[in-house]
Amino acid sequence: MIEALLILLVPPVPPPLEQATAECVRPTYASDMFVCGDVELKGIDALLAAERQMTIPISFSPTAIWEDDTSWFRRRSACAFVSTQRSCLTSAYAERRAVLASARAFDGTGDWTCSRPKGGPSFLGKIDSTGVLTVGSPTGIEGIATSGLGNEGGWKGYATYTVAKNRLTARKDKTTVFRCSPAKPLPR
Repeated sequence: MIEALLILLVPPVPPPLEQATAECVRPTYASDMFVCGDVELKGIDALLAAERQMTIPISFSPTAIWEDDTSWFRRRSACAFVSTQRSCLTSAYAERRAVLASARAFDGTGDWTCSRPKGGPSFLGKIDSTGVLTVGSPTGIEGIATSGLGNEGGWKGYATYTVAKNRLTARKDKTTVFRCSPAKPLPR
């Protein structure tokens, strides 16, 4: 009976507001407190906030293998639960900044011809100098994967790729999302 009264008297706690960078004035997440208390991480967080404002010239397709800012931030916040929190956060920020830079630089060209495992059209994939693979066409990005960039301190990339015997395989959650081979001209 008392529990029922408490349920009626105590309003539910709303979920935290969506955020994509650390909140230092009123931190919601333990990882925010850590970032805000570390000069270097706070600076990297500010750089990411500025980079998020830069335009990505090519849009993402509706089925793109891409982690939006809010989802990335939630995963980044889970770094609070590993003993190597600083290393995890540093890796998370390094990967996110590289992924955003690769998306901004992608021009629809590439050195790899990529397709989804279940068939469909071919796309071009380009691996940039940081090891980020961007797959798409001049009209849209189909996906972004990393080569394990920043997979340190407990951080795992959203989508990753491996190269073996001149074949590239991109995976998300152990599921193959792209298979690529050295580029050849796409049919017109």
